[in-house]
Amino acid sequence: MVRLSELQSRSVPADGTRWGAWVYRAYNLTLEYKGNPDFYYVDLEECNDAPQILDWLLQISHKTWGSAQVVGELLKALDALAGDLQGEVCPWGENRPFSYARCLRARGERESHG
Repeated sequence: MVRLSELQSRSVPADGTRWGAWVYRAYNLTLEYKGNPDFYYVDLEECNDAPQILDWLLQISHKTWGSAQVVGELLKALDALAGDLQGEVCPWGENRPFSYARCLRARGERESHG
């Protein structure tokens, strides 16, 4: 698990940050897939625990465009936005409730006061 001091040193990704074809949209808390020819989005407000996050990853993996690279980039985005996805959502295999909105807000507040 990541220590609070380590988490504080990680900056919150800015609106428009990209992980491959995935783009973070802070204004509506989504990750948008802007691949060719498809457009798709993941609503971060629906990623409230490990099973919901796994569901999104599996949904994407079953799309015709859902290659291992696309799913891996989504996982990297989810991890970066959480600061430490495993530590926040399922440390030691324990499922915990989670809120990207609350997490990003708390990390942003620490940055502005830091």
